[in-house]
Amino acid sequence: MFKYFLLSALILFQWKWAQAQDTMIVHLKNGSIEKFIASEVDSIRFRKAYVVGDVGPAGGYIIYDKGLYTNGWRYLEAAPADIIGNYSWGCSGSSFPSATLSAIGDGFMNTNVIVGSCSDNGAAKACFDYVFGGYSDWYLPNSNEILLFYPTVDIRTKLNISLASDFWSSEESNTVNAKVGTSIGPLINLKSDTNPVRPIRRF
Repeated sequence: MFKYFLLSALILFQWKWAQAQDTMIVHLKNGSIEKFIASEVDSIRFRKAYVVGDVGPAGGYIIYDKGLYTNGWRYLEAAPADIIGNYSWGCSGSSFPSATLSAIGDGFMNTNVIVGSCSDNGAAKACFDYVFGGYSDWYLPNSNEILLFYPTVDIRTKLNISLASDFWSSEESNTVNAKVGTSIGPLINLKSDTNPVRPIRRF
């Protein structure tokens, strides 16, 4: 009787175990649960988690974590130094109404609009062409992304900037003006002025 009980328990365990193997249950950090059919999973890739201030994949510094991967990215990484050279915003006299996006992550779209429509070698083109740490997906940040450079002494020290530092943003104001990102918010400069350029990337 005891042997029969053990055998029955073993068979039940194996059946339950086999059932469990066909369902992969993933508990996400946001509290949600995802279930997958194990036989349909081709591969599993684990991504490293970063916190603001960490060294990023390209050797820059993490300045933003939105908490989840959406639209192909979660983090923003700032280059550790400005691009060498003096850069104007470019294309003074021309208008780029689509290059006015100010949400975090949208400097990427602004940069593509500028580079696609402006032939000048300005700030956006410098970031678009920038290659560092094996990555070439850098872009000119908008003013709200630049605000992420300043929150703590630690971040400013790592980026080698101060509260007085300012940078070209990817936001146009009008045909002759564009926004400069500062620690207190955007200011307006002539597109023909020169300002430091600090690229960022999203991943």
